[in-house]
Amino acid sequence: METICVNGRLSANPRTAIAPERQSFRVLSTTRLRHVRRRVSLLRNNTGSSRTVEPRRKSCVQVRAVRVAEVDADTPLPVTGVPLPVTGDMAPPADIRQAINEQPWRGGLEPCGDKDTYTLDGASITGSIPSDLKATIVRVGPGRVRIGAQRYSHWFDGDGQVTAMQLDGGSNTAQVTSRMVRTERMVAQEAAGNSQIAVRGAWTQAAGGSLARNLFQLPTNPANTSALFWADKLLALCEGGMPYLLEPATLATQRVEDFGLQGVLGFSAHYKVDTAQKMLYNFGIATPPKAALALFALDQNGRVARRGEIPMNGSRSQLVHDCAMSSKYLVFCMDAWSLEGGDLAQALLGTKSFGGSYKWANGMNSRCVVVRKADLKVIGDFEMEGFSLYHFANAWDEGDKLKVHVCRHIGPRESLEDNFKNMYNANFKPQHYNDIYEMEIALTNGGRVESFAQVSPAMLPMEFPKVAPSMVGAKARYTYSSCYSGRPACRYMDSLQKYDAETGAVEIRYSEAFRHPSEVEVVPKNGGTSEDDVYLVYHEYDACTHTTDIVVVDGKDFTGPAACRIHLPHHVPYTFHGCVMQHY
Repeated sequence: METICVNGRLSANPRTAIAPERQSFRVLSTTRLRHVRRRVSLLRNNTGSSRTVEPRRKSCVQVRAVRVAEVDADTPLPVTGVPLPVTGDMAPPADIRQAINEQPWRGGLEPCGDKDTYTLDGASITGSIPSDLKATIVRVGPGRVRIGAQRYSHWFDGDGQVTAMQLDGGSNTAQVTSRMVRTERMVAQEAAGNSQIAVRGAWTQAAGGSLARNLFQLPTNPANTSALFWADKLLALCEGGMPYLLEPATLATQRVEDFGLQGVLGFSAHYKVDTAQKMLYNFGIATPPKAALALFALDQNGRVARRGEIPMNGSRSQLVHDCAMSSKYLVFCMDAWSLEGGDLAQALLGTKSFGGSYKWANGMNSRCVVVRKADLKVIGDFEMEGFSLYHFANAWDEGDKLKVHVCRHIGPRESLEDNFKNMYNANFKPQHYNDIYEMEIALTNGGRVESFAQVSPAMLPMEFPKVAPSMVGAKARYTYSSCYSGRPACRYMDSLQKYDAETGAVEIRYSEAFRHPSEVEVVPKNGGTSEDDVYLVYHEYDACTHTTDIVVVDGKDFTGPAACRIHLPHHVPYTFHGCVMQHY
């Protein structure tokens, strides 16, 4: 195994190289005065500097990290509990309040309600929004995972909330709007009140499992996974149904938008945009009883340009959450997390939930399907070693080969799903995250995987990979991701990393203790000439104040001080994915 250098120490294991009991961590000093006061018992040596570690021998992989304060296993939250609401609709019940105080990151699961548009200026901004940054960042996630004291049975069942941040570097101001997506299910739930869960989700049974409320009912669409701006339409997405159209200025929910697609039940949140072709590629479950994954391409005007499909095994349902795109192909991987015929029948009859009936099929290979973008025809359909996944990082063509970067779960899928099923009691460990693997596919004779290997053992356990928009479908040098350091005071994603495929270097940007960053949105600089001429914009939840900052980092100075922190007066519940609308 490669040896890596972190903070001047050598280790053959990247997990132990960053273990908090073995070395100090340091915290980036870009906090507000009130945060510093609340952290006085925790933070020290806040110089805000960063350090590049020189390898002690040639075999070392260079890792650069920002300074963080020493944190040990007994570090308490430097305030008396997360400052959650104590009255009103947002006040949590006693058991959830206790769960959050036991692990403060869980405060980011709590609802915040609708927030009408407001403007923040220099008084609420540490640093300055870069003058050339003029963009609207839209993020989507589960805005509530409980109805009063009733919890949804899975994080992914939470009702969707959209948060838009219009950043104007010219005036150094930010306009923020945050609003729940008023889906059909949310309207029905409001009419029913908070005494019970009124509608069926993918994992959550309606009315405590009442057969009458679940029989032959397909899961409802929470619109909680991502955002899309396409054909002058702003949309909230979840693969459980068609997108919801939003009014861009207010985020008011308008209607379901199906783009004229027929025979398609869902619209994946992991669409792929080919900027050269000005074409959007996506997929969704075909309308039953057809057992297929429907494929489609939308032109820049939102018209259906072509259709295709991937036949599925009618006796087994496999979850397909994401795909990868190269300049010529789409790549799908279907793992062994599947719903077999008998369980599927029970789900249709309403005796079990759909999502809760999925199981890991031991010994089952993964299926890999390659689709030609030009006509959406399957050109490769083959098996490979079994592995669990949700996301891809990227793909590119290389001669007669296809290279794919995929996020492979480190530990058992069942353990990860158990966390998702009860997030207020979840305990995240490295096994619940991913390593990036590179898959090399030969496209001749129906296709086959020629190699499948971890990209870099120096990377922290990660999730939510991103490359620059111009490099989607091409060989990217830089991959950004959210990651988990293993610091006991954090217990959830607490850092970001930048991987350099050319040099093998990994740069790690640790957040302060009790702060948790989202996935980054990669915003190209106006007039940028290199791949990392980008701004990285992300949410960062602060459990000490129960608020969220919007953080902007220069891609070229990844571990340096943030260009700015925009301090929201409230928190934003954790988000999954989003989109960027740049204004020139």
